[in-house]
Amino acid sequence: MIIQKKNILKLLELSKNHIGSLITTDFLTVSSNEIVREVIDKIKKETIDFSTLDYIYVVNKKSELVGVFSLFDMLVQDLNTPVYKFMTQNVIVVHLTTPEEIVIKKMFKYKLYALPVIDDNKKILGIITLDDLSEKIIKKLNL
Repeated sequence: MIIQKKNILKLLELSKNHIGSLITTDFLTVSSNEIVREVIDKIKKETIDFSTLDYIYVVNKKSELVGVFSLFDMLVQDLNTPVYKFMTQNVIVVHLTTPEEIVIKKMFKYKLYALPVIDDNKKILGIITLDDLSEKIIKKLNL
């Protein structure tokens, strides 16, 4: 997914206490009507340059985030199963202005490796991963 120039500028403007400068745009979105076989093909074609892929995000026709699922959730499904049948609808999200401490607390509380960063219109701008926050976590633990 290509992030727009105005979104990149917004990321750069955010202060160091917010997550804007830490997010990555290496994420995959699919439609809720896509079947597992189509998602696997999409992964093979669109994620070749990604460093990791923990979750796949589901968007509606307006590109609003409506669900999420892990690779494991998908791989245990039949190849013809539509995504909407196994996706999680209550997605834990953060915003560009969410303080780092809140992001870290959400990740640990819900045992997530990555969180989607959304705008006010529920459109996914990127994701933030534990790897992105590892330096901050180490500093907080005084290690």
